[in-house]
Amino acid sequence: SEIIILGVAANVAAGAGAMIAGWFDDRLGPKPVIITGLIVIILGGLPILFSAEAAVFWACALILSFCVGPVQASSRSFLARITPPESAGENFGLYATTGRAVSFLGPAMFALAIQIFGFQRAGTLGILIVLAVGLALIIPVRPDAPAHSMQAREKA
Repeated sequence: SEIIILGVAANVAAGAGAMIAGWFDDRLGPKPVIITGLIVIILGGLPILFSAEAAVFWACALILSFCVGPVQASSRSFLARITPPESAGENFGLYATTGRAVSFLGPAMFALAIQIFGFQRAGTLGILIVLAVGLALIIPVRPDAPAHSMQAREKA
């Protein structure tokens, strides 16, 4: 079925994106990878709002999938770089718990946007808003590894 083919293609795109972005993460750091990925996801999602064409959806889905892997992987890399070793368990546990705790936001915003605007594709706007808020929240975070972080101790 077409949805299975899209699922496989999306996973291949996500894997390729994560591998390629890993190279950039190693050289530029995770924050530029996260910001670039979120911007591409937000901009890549906009055409879905305005077009009902299957080809547009497929192209956007593959672009979005290509960027999801890098954003996820670099988010973990970023946390590892700024986390003191003595609180790594707590910080990564909080990271995982927070992800689960707010996992309702995407679907809730998707449903709210559909209810407000009255058409299915508008749900994409709800998800794009959640991503834009995440982008705005990460921009002021300083990527420097504190002297007590795991990264700083590895370099010493």
